[in-house]
Amino acid sequence: MRFDRRELAGAVADLGVFVPIAVALIVSNGLSPTAVLLPGALLYLANAAFYRLPLPAQPLKAFGAIAIAQGLGSDEIAAGALLLGALFLVAGRLGLVDRAARAFPRALVRGVQLTVGLLFLKIAWGLVSNPPKAFDGHALPPFWAIGLAAAAAGVLLLAVLLAPGVSSHSRWALLVVVASGAIVAVSLGRMEPRT
Repeated sequence: MRFDRRELAGAVADLGVFVPIAVALIVSNGLSPTAVLLPGALLYLANAAFYRLPLPAQPLKAFGAIAIAQGLGSDEIAAGALLLGALFLVAGRLGLVDRAARAFPRALVRGVQLTVGLLFLKIAWGLVSNPPKAFDGHALPPFWAIGLAAAAAGVLLLAVLLAPGVSSHSRWALLVVVASGAIVAVSLGRMEPRT
């Protein structure tokens, strides 16, 4: 057993995908927080017990994006999840997953990933530009709290940038992403809170 920077990164690496999908399903689709978060938590614990590694247990991104974009309810999402789960269980037991992976070219896989990413971008823009009623009456955090979060992100960025084994391209990409997030956070902190 060890706990180092790789273990820490693996422990939180899935949050960037899992949390936005979970929040959107709860806020936009009206799913119960328990129904969304409890299965994910149980899968993370099962992975930890079985594999002894910080493996991701994220929901299917494409299925989640379609469910959010189409505004599917809990019944449709549950039925789709059960059908996909049964399909993958059977395909996995018969060894069809590896054959299917070889049948699809890498360009097609990257295209699907890009499409899902753009769909999430559209959903996020809709949530920001026209917030759901669940957010009514909630003010933005005070400016000092947003500034403190931006400073903490900057310190984390410096720690990552100075870590050995990080390429120069990755360093510039990280710098741009975190700097953009800090600028947006600070500019939001200066806005008047919504009433």
